Amino acid sequence: MSIEALSWGMKQDISTPTTKLVLIVLCNYANADNICYPSEKHLGMIVGVSERSVRRCIKNLKELGLIKIKPRNFKSNEYELLLKDTSDLKQ
Repeated sequence: MSIEALSWGMKQDISTPTTKLVLIVLCNYANADNICYPSEKHLGMIVGVSERSVRRCIKNLKELGLIKIKPRNFKSNEYELLLKDTSDLKQ
């Protein structure tokens, strides 16, 4: 779990609560490199929606530029959270 990723995820301005919750769950599973691998089925169980709704949320997050998706040969994709680098803002 990455506290930095969770904090970032909660600050994102996302219009639908389900999409925001999917992002927060992805953030919760993220490793130190901001990458995670939960399946759509697992995300759906946690969020309480269908796999189809999860796919829609994932698509929205990708279109918003918040995640990058890399297909894998397993039952889940690789999701990279695209956290903005805030080091330039600290000057």
